[in-house]
Amino acid sequence: FSLGAHSIVVGAGGAGAGPGCAATGSNSTVSTITALGGGAGGTMGPGRQKVGFPGGSGGGGAGGGTAPSPLVGSLGGCGTPGQGNPGGRGYDGVLVNTQAGGGGGAGGAGSNASSGVGGAGGAGSANSITGASVTRAGGGGGATNVVCGTPGAGGSGGGGTGAKNPSPNPSPVNTAGSANTGGGGGGASNQPCSGSQGGSGIVIVRADATKGVRLSTTPGGSVSFINTPDGVDQVASFTASGCLTVSEGTADILVANYLVVAGGGGGGARSGGGG
Repeated sequence: FSLGAHSIVVGAGGAGAGPGCAATGSNSTVSTITALGGGAGGTMGPGRQKVGFPGGSGGGGAGGGTAPSPLVGSLGGCGTPGQGNPGGRGYDGVLVNTQAGGGGGAGGAGSNASSGVGGAGGAGSANSITGASVTRAGGGGGATNVVCGTPGAGGSGGGGTGAKNPSPNPSPVNTAGSANTGGGGGGASNQPCSGSQGGSGIVIVRADATKGVRLSTTPGGSVSFINTPDGVDQVASFTASGCLTVSEGTADILVANYLVVAGGGGGGARSGGGG
């Protein structure tokens, strides 16, 4: 980073599927670094996309298949190399025996669904930039349309849980991705239930305070200090979009560590895939 002001964008989580398809999460950016939003989960039904959406990590595929082959559900969405992993594939059984795949996470792919079991969301990735290890960007769990089925669990790092039948009061219900983790939303089991929203992202920048550099933020960000064996580090954390100002240093490029997490994808509906 050079001295001066830098725009920070914290991506919102994608909306879950309702009458239409789920939405992919929004990108997060700092300087020239961009984290891509998580892909949305697939949704069964006419005019809807059953295949999981691509993104930083891919969304899980819906339970309904894209081919006449039995037991073959829709594919999960592709992830982006260096950022995330693909979503899991759905399962298309007999009658209402349909299950959705889990959304991909930063640390692992979403699980494929199987008979009576929705795919679990992929694991997130742990990072200690704030001084404590925190796991973020887990995938959302896929839903099951089986009354006695098992919905997919959310991936570690804020992924939401998928739902199971009966509709309209599934138990457990699908849950949203956790705020400021970029976790994917859980998939819904059937209409009129909607998929859950993905979690919002976060941007964190850490720099050595002993080098004469000062970090300051607009609202949306905050600055904390961490003692290290070599002195003190400043940590600027943004849970909403804002501006980071680097001052009181030399005119050279500031060497800093950063973490950029985008918004998680929304969960699908009607045996919907995890975001």
